Amino acid sequence: MLNAIREKLKGWVIFVLVILIAIPLVFLGVGDFGTNQKSYSMIVNDQIISISRLEQEIFRYKKILQKNYQGNIPTSYSNAFIKKITLDYLLRSMLINHHADELNLIYSPKLILEEIKNTDAFKTETGFDADLYKRQLFTLGMSSKEYENYIYRTGISNQLKQAVTDTSFLTKSETIDLKKFRNHIRIGEYILLKFNDIKKNIVISETDIKNYYQENKDSFLSQKKGVFRYLDINKHDIIKAIPINDELIEEIYNKNLSLGIYNQPEKYRINHILFKHTKEGDNEKIKQKAIQARKDLINNESFSLTSEKYSNDQETINNKGYLGEFYIEEIPSYLQTHITKLQIKEISQIIKSDKGYHLISITDKSKSYDKTFTEVKHNIIKDYRDEQGTRLYYNLSEKIKEDVFVGNKSIDEISLESNIPIIESKLISENNGYGIFNYEFIRNIIFSSAIINDQKLSEPIYINDDRFIIAKIKNYYKPKQLSIDESRDAIEALLITLKTSNKINVLSNNLIIDLNNSMNPEVSYKLKPFEVSIDSRDFSEEIKEILFSSNIDQKFLKYQLENKDILILSIKSIRYSDKTDNRSNDSFSNFIINTRSESEFNWYFQNLKKDAEIIYNEEYLSQN
Repeated sequence: MLNAIREKLKGWVIFVLVILIAIPLVFLGVGDFGTNQKSYSMIVNDQIISISRLEQEIFRYKKILQKNYQGNIPTSYSNAFIKKITLDYLLRSMLINHHADELNLIYSPKLILEEIKNTDAFKTETGFDADLYKRQLFTLGMSSKEYENYIYRTGISNQLKQAVTDTSFLTKSETIDLKKFRNHIRIGEYILLKFNDIKKNIVISETDIKNYYQENKDSFLSQKKGVFRYLDINKHDIIKAIPINDELIEEIYNKNLSLGIYNQPEKYRINHILFKHTKEGDNEKIKQKAIQARKDLINNESFSLTSEKYSNDQETINNKGYLGEFYIEEIPSYLQTHITKLQIKEISQIIKSDKGYHLISITDKSKSYDKTFTEVKHNIIKDYRDEQGTRLYYNLSEKIKEDVFVGNKSIDEISLESNIPIIESKLISENNGYGIFNYEFIRNIIFSSAIINDQKLSEPIYINDDRFIIAKIKNYYKPKQLSIDESRDAIEALLITLKTSNKINVLSNNLIIDLNNSMNPEVSYKLKPFEVSIDSRDFSEEIKEILFSSNIDQKFLKYQLENKDILILSIKSIRYSDKTDNRSNDSFSNFIINTRSESEFNWYFQNLKKDAEIIYNEEYLSQN
């Protein structure tokens, strides 16, 4: 089957699966990016990872993040952080793959085939579609053999991981102690100061507003605004615009027809009875059953009754001796030769395999035929446009990137050469836009100093994998000074927040001093007792996290919550209980064994890392 797929897929490349697979394929050694020893990011046991290869993966990861977060990547994903996790994952994949090779782990062709046929990206409503598989392999220059290698590498790596994680265990005493700790109860006292309650009593005077405005006048400016001229390069628009005619379609059809791409091979409807080998080793008795069953079938007994009477395989009995409808290449090799020689309704000789003894018969067989031009015309048009449009899009993308980098062409010249019309935007501000300018990351780029002040053409700004823009400012409207009336609401809201924060901090600090010096706090703030378990619903998850990360301490401590409330508490004691809920225990047991197994796998990886010879390009990695 794999060879057949390969034959039908010559000349095609891959793109879509970069997103579908989630883990970049080059992490597993697929693809050659032309390594230069002087521009390496990392060397692992003499295997060089170039800077260009690493940066290509960082770029892909950023684009996926932009898509996942609608263009607003969280600030926690800094350039340094993304570079680090990309490099770490690349290192992990290389070391694990290398160790799997040393252990001679095997991932069979059958499993590779099952993985491909069960991938949603290659399925239509009727199941696996080889033509769809072919169409999905484009853009990275990946052949089907390379994709199968990716499946193979992933498979043996998963085998290795499972060998570690599936053999992890906890001792009985460890399990008891962990469950005991999980169900403990924390006892103490607390006061909760609510930010909004204090805020209600804050009053801001007109003098406060005027003074703040005068002292911070430069902060109260209108937003930057501008009108931009831009090119919108969309792969799907390019694909739709690819010209095609009947003569070209027929030429493609005839060429593919001669290559056998449109051939539908014979399909067999097969009856089958399996007589399984058993652990007892009484194979001769089983063979005698097969011999008797064959005699009954020759005497016109049905496969349904015969399977029920003689077979020891439950699946065969459940299926009433019917195997299904298959192409010859989908049938196990030990049956293929016999099937091709059988006449319709002829009963085979007894066939021996590692599973047992088999009897088969063909109930019907469809003829091999070539799909007609009408049947495949729509797919030919789609495939041709996809291939030509995708190639044109990436060639255009590279050309525009080069033109912008060199900086010797205007947006008008690039528009003329690429046949992409210039679009003029509506008025856009730093904080508000429309259409693609609704994305904050796009507004941040086009309102940068280089584009606004230096009048430069932007570098390509990727909206997703299939679309990017380049933009240039046309009209720029500088921020203007806002009057005190225009700034009043913002100043009042800011001063209320500042005064509330100051008041709640002073109040909480005084309460801490009083409580820790055994003095009674203000009458309006009484200590409340608590007894709380991890499953308690009396407190929010945030407060429970604080309670269960605090040590026993007679002193009171202060914590600020996300909503700006202040929590003052003291953990007085901890009570452990031997009575636990079995249902929650089962879930917790699963959790702790999973945690242990992942920890052991990480320990295994750290050992591989310790034994490897790794050289980092510190100068490059320290750059932002």
